Amino acid sequence: MSKATFPETTGNESQKPLMDGAVVSSDMRNALSSLFQGDIAPLRTRAQSTPNMTVAVNAAVVQNFFKQVNRGKQPVSFTGGNSPSITTPTSNPRIDILYLNNSGTLVWIAGSEAASPSANWTSLPDDGIPICTVYCRVGMTGIVNFEDSSANPTQGYIYEDVRPLITMGGGSVKEIKDNDSDTKIEVEQSADEDKVRITTAGTQRALIDSNGMALQSGIDVNEFSTDGTLGGNSDDAVPTEKAVKTYIDGLITSKHAFLVTKSGLQTNITADGYNKLITLDTEILDQGNNFASSQFTAPVSGFYQLSMNMGIIRYLDSAAAEIRVQIITSNRIFGCRIDPSKFSGDLNTSSFNISILADMDAGDTAACYYYTV
Repeated sequence: MSKATFPETTGNESQKPLMDGAVVSSDMRNALSSLFQGDIAPLRTRAQSTPNMTVAVNAAVVQNFFKQVNRGKQPVSFTGGNSPSITTPTSNPRIDILYLNNSGTLVWIAGSEAASPSANWTSLPDDGIPICTVYCRVGMTGIVNFEDSSANPTQGYIYEDVRPLITMGGGSVKEIKDNDSDTKIEVEQSADEDKVRITTAGTQRALIDSNGMALQSGIDVNEFSTDGTLGGNSDDAVPTEKAVKTYIDGLITSKHAFLVTKSGLQTNITADGYNKLITLDTEILDQGNNFASSQFTAPVSGFYQLSMNMGIIRYLDSAAAEIRVQIITSNRIFGCRIDPSKFSGDLNTSSFNISILADMDAGDTAACYYYTV
């Protein structure tokens, strides 16, 4: 099916086909085909009767009744008229867009000259109503209708009818608000500012722009982070629930703890004035695998809570001058000491308990010792 065009015998587009006189079947078929293809009266664009560098645009309202073109929630009240003059390309063809702006004025958007040109649709405002495109030829002196372009190969011509069918939604939605307009989401209060505002109860709560999202108070936030290490150490990123869980799980599993004991008695205790290592050969817990050969090795620098409990059976010799029970680290010696000579006699059993907070560097060691002299 080729493009159909209303007959133009009377020059009154709102009366096509003719309301009186003889019926011409070809006109009837052509008119019906035009309607089927989408050619209706509101904002219909045609070349001037004597072609020049403008086009004529019909009114948006037909017979003061058909108000089928809307911007937002209201019908457009454009009364019709001629476009501004178009300019002639200098070296290559160009496709220009004619649109109706929000002030009811016809405006051209010039495309770029090229061997195979295209319309510059990105420059059409959100609230602009596109009407037609015109193919501009180098050296043109006028604009003809599409159906006359082949007969006028040096002239520009109406290239496309781009009117919105029946209604125009006003482009993209720029605002969502409640009935009293005090709670809303706004896109760009001023032209091309690239900002989104969120307002509740008349107070702006958040602003989103190229810097991220700024709340009513505080700093900008520009990221929801999935980094489970929180390695960015950033003030402008909010970790997700999964990132926080991953981080906490890592802290828990990275904690270092051990619980060890001795499987039997240690009998090499002599009063020779030397520290005797308490051999601990049974591991009940070694989270981090830092305990071996009866000593703990610090995996990282920090403070470590260390405790020991040691029992002495089969007599504590009251003849000894001194007994020490110690936790010895690479940095310090911690422990307790007693003078058995103060006892009235040997003790059948005794126990020693030590609990300390030790400062240790990575690689430092800690072990339990017994000393007597």
